[in-house]
Amino acid sequence: MFSGITGNYDILNHLISFGLDSGWRKAAAKKCLSDSPDMVVDIGSGTGDLAFHIEEFSKESTSIIALDFSVEMLEKALEKRAIKGSRIEVILSDAGALPFADNSVDCITTSFSFRNLTYRNPRAEKNLREIHRVITPGGRFIVVESSQPESEIFKKLFHIYSRYYVTNVGSMVSGNKKAYRYLGTSMANYYEPGKVKDMLEGSGFTNITYEPLTFGLAGIHTASK
Repeated sequence: MFSGITGNYDILNHLISFGLDSGWRKAAAKKCLSDSPDMVVDIGSGTGDLAFHIEEFSKESTSIIALDFSVEMLEKALEKRAIKGSRIEVILSDAGALPFADNSVDCITTSFSFRNLTYRNPRAEKNLREIHRVITPGGRFIVVESSQPESEIFKKLFHIYSRYYVTNVGSMVSGNKKAYRYLGTSMANYYEPGKVKDMLEGSGFTNITYEPLTFGLAGIHTASK
């Protein structure tokens, strides 16, 4: 599904979020780097937007890896890397079987891919335990993801936006109605922050916090090992 929407993926991310997604990713990148990690892996990286923001704010010595299981998405990331003259490493891998040793990654990040790993996914617990396995003790998992606004009015508006605007605009621009029907539906139905916290705690994470973004339309979850 994701390999079939690569062509307009970046444009649609900006269009669907009214340009807010870039700021959300920058906030997540700065939060990741606040502990000065030596190694950062962005999983479900897609075309690499969050990884490139992390590089933008990081030290030259910071190792940054963009990881995804879609060849087509990573090919787009490689094109962007060449244009930017970036040092980011790109790896093809499943987030549920990470190619890293135990306790070897200081910070793992993901932007708008977490719900694909966890929303009605029978492998959700396995995916989260695999992420926990590779993070160093004291390291962190930073997630920026769509969320559920606390305000009932904003929540209703968000659900209408997700189900109709995201689905229809995404389908029209990409030509892939099935993909954007899934993306819109998963956004509208994704879990409350409390449910996300429970999943992370159940996988061994501690010190879990949540920071709402733009009235709770999205948010940053931070968890430690």
